[in-house]
Amino acid sequence: MTKWKIKKRKIIIDQQIYIYSIKESDDGTDILIYNEKQPILRLRESWIESWAINFYRPKAVEMIIRYYQKKDIHSGLQLLQDEKELFLQLTDLFFSENEKSEKELFIRRCEKNIN
Repeated sequence: MTKWKIKKRKIIIDQQIYIYSIKESDDGTDILIYNEKQPILRLRESWIESWAINFYRPKAVEMIIRYYQKKDIHSGLQLLQDEKELFLQLTDLFFSENEKSEKELFIRRCEKNIN
């Protein structure tokens, strides 16, 4: 079992402080997000998603938090593969306009692995 990294990171969104930890394992990457010392969200991305989507980037963390705030989901394990809208938002973040063909190929590979 892989342990959560000891170093926690802080991000402020709309004057609210969130703390997050990231765990990498053979199965992929998990991000655990806390608000006021309470875990509010755990999101897992599978290995196929991991090479292009980087949970260490603050903009990605902000996007994840805002996405789940909108959905009013604040607990339990969520799988990125089940959240197509968030997945596509994150791919927009990590692929530039010049990388459109790479982005489309990446999305197709991920969807193939999910199905």
